[in-house]
Amino acid sequence: MINALLVSNRKLFFTLSFLGLVGMGSILAFIPMLLEVSLIQDIPLTASQLQLVSALQTGLMVVLMSWLGCKFANRVNLHAPIIEAVLNKNNFQHKLIKAIQPTLVGGILGGLLMVSFSFISMPHLPVEFVKIGEQLNPSWYTRLLYGGITEEILIRWGMMSFLVWLMYKFIQKNNEEVSSKYFIIAIVMTSILFGIGHLPVINLLGAEMTLALVSYIIIANSLFGFIAGWLFWKYGLESAIAAHMIAHIVMMSVSLLG
Repeated sequence: MINALLVSNRKLFFTLSFLGLVGMGSILAFIPMLLEVSLIQDIPLTASQLQLVSALQTGLMVVLMSWLGCKFANRVNLHAPIIEAVLNKNNFQHKLIKAIQPTLVGGILGGLLMVSFSFISMPHLPVEFVKIGEQLNPSWYTRLLYGGITEEILIRWGMMSFLVWLMYKFIQKNNEEVSSKYFIIAIVMTSILFGIGHLPVINLLGAEMTLALVSYIIIANSLFGFIAGWLFWKYGLESAIAAHMIAHIVMMSVSLLG
């Protein structure tokens, strides 16, 4: 039984690592575009060097977070139920049907929330940031693969699972069902950290880091994190991934409509 669990966990680790690395690869072509629109003229690294650094850094994080999730997620009743069922050759139809509606609602709501917040915030942001944003247009596959898959493996599967386990292990200190408050705290923390994680990219663009801009970046990127965290908690990693992809589709669709 233990050997079967180890094999299953190993398969899950390699599967999620592979998916996360595919998403990572999709964003490398976006780096030269960032350098082209950046207001900073003396960036010490070339586009190729930045791509290499980004690949190494993100690749390491993908592997680490895949491992953390595989080690701690199941201990606090967090799962990737459909992927796990496929790897173990089990039926996943019931879990898939159960997750469809909340995933669609979460993805559409998340996309509309981010679009609305951006629209409201735009008059208060630095003009140069707005102009740079108009020039940046990541490919659809970068948005879906990196945003949808890689970011969810990093933030939800790895970081959120580990935070919930830490609180359960060292605060709750018993074998009862994990308290809901730990999931909520972890959702809030990972969402805010996810927002903060976007600041280095904004800094690379050279826009003035005003309070309004920093607040916008953190809040805008945290909004969907609350939804994705809840979906991961209630329906599994695949629900958070799919909703993240749907949110990007909503934002791309609104952008195309002007």
